Amino acid sequence: MLGAVPGVIGSFQAVEALKCLLGVGEPLAGRLMQIDFLSGISHLVHFDRRENCAGCGGAAANIVRNGQQGDADERDAEDVEPVSLAERLRRGEKLVLLDIREPWEASLARIGDAQLLPMNDLPAALETLDPDRELVLYCHHGTRSSMASQWLRVQGFRARSLAGGIDRWSREVDPSVPRY
Repeated sequence: MLGAVPGVIGSFQAVEALKCLLGVGEPLAGRLMQIDFLSGISHLVHFDRRENCAGCGGAAANIVRNGQQGDADERDAEDVEPVSLAERLRRGEKLVLLDIREPWEASLARIGDAQLLPMNDLPAALETLDPDRELVLYCHHGTRSSMASQWLRVQGFRARSLAGGIDRWSREVDPSVPRY
């Protein structure tokens, strides 16, 4: 029986790699899948970022140049931090907030009056987007929106991803937005 375990785990890893490469589904980032092969029971364990972690904590998320931090530095980055986005929206900056999740996900939780444009519909909707406006994309955890914003930048748009997605927005900015 032990010989089958590496094959099953390898298959799961291949599926995770394909999800990331193709930008489909929700990768297991931030979660641990436990499988008990004897009972056939599996569990997902969720992990939050640790603020003091050098790799994923708050300090790692800041862009530091020449020993200084600030809004201008963050705007040069590919991701926008949730608190920074909230402040920019509060100031009334003319951003286009794009929710690239699937409609069923948007029915669970939304950020303001974001435009729903599922990731798979982006190529067909390019001509409806204004290349002169900054686009901020979000998904559940930021993986899909990061890939989509990178693709949009290649197409000539000013596009950024909400770091950590709507889940991090809910934890750091607006707890009334349901987590799922």
